[in-house]
Amino acid sequence: AFPKVDDCHNFSGVIFSRINPLTDKIERQKISISVLDAELTDTLQPKKWIARISLADESFNIRLVKPSEVEK
Repeated sequence: AFPKVDDCHNFSGVIFSRINPLTDKIERQKISISVLDAELTDTLQPKKWIARISLADESFNIRLVKPSEVEK
């Protein structure tokens, strides 16, 4: 039988994050990798694969929290 993997993994994570002091916004970059299809060797090592990769730039405002809003 020829090893083949159909519904593989999805990975998503933040690769860069910082607070911009000029705008008081959090800026970050997020990467998402989806392996759509893969062929493996007899020892289950990746041989050939098809993947979708996306990189997203995000920024959002910092919301100030009053001490009375924080639960203890």
